[in-house]
Amino acid sequence: MDFLFQFFITSLICGGLQFYIYSKKDNKNETTINKNETLLDIGRNEEPNKKGEIDKSNFLTENQEKQFKQFQNKYLLTYLLAMASDWLQGPYVYVLYESYGFTKQEIAILFIFGFLSSLVFGMAVGPIIDK
Repeated sequence: MDFLFQFFITSLICGGLQFYIYSKKDNKNETTINKNETLLDIGRNEEPNKKGEIDKSNFLTENQEKQFKQFQNKYLLTYLLAMASDWLQGPYVYVLYESYGFTKQEIAILFIFGFLSSLVFGMAVGPIIDK
């Protein structure tokens, strides 16, 4: 078997294991959603008062929720355009590396190390940035 095929099979196995592990965790933490709740209301962990009512003073108003949905749509459109442009330039990167004299296996190794460094630094820098 060649290197790329081995890498592909290994990636499929690791991805499948990760999916299996996280799907088992999600099934243990099932939550029920009331029909009156919106997605913005879920996860607020509001405690009901003695009458069983929840204080909704810190929830978004309808206007704020509408503005937030518009923001989400603009963000999603911008994100998808950026991802599409990155996806479109992908085939030309191989041609560029080949023009520099790299073999296909060397190009694959470059991409693997690029993704691995993104994985490592993303996991390390992400929590620091979120603080």
